[in-house]
Amino acid sequence: MKYRHLGRTSAHRQALLRNLVTSLFTHESIQTTWPKAKEAQRLAEKLITLGKKNTEASKRRALSIFFVSSPLSHLDTWAGLQRGEGTSEG
Repeated sequence: MKYRHLGRTSAHRQALLRNLVTSLFTHESIQTTWPKAKEAQRLAEKLITLGKKNTEASKRRALSIFFVSSPLSHLDTWAGLQRGEGTSEG
């Protein structure tokens, strides 16, 4: 599979992407360079797909990617919006 190396070692690159995605789900927006954003987008889309499944195994896989557990609630919200559930505010 082809991906951007971003001029870093594999462990540094993985930590960078995990930080970016954790910040994205925590703050809902991040400022970064275009190549880093495209790589983080790939990981974020995989996490949203895990959130759509809504199983215990998918939650554990998502928690293994996030550095903190608080973005998991944001992942549930994002996955719900993707499914069209929306909010019930009137």
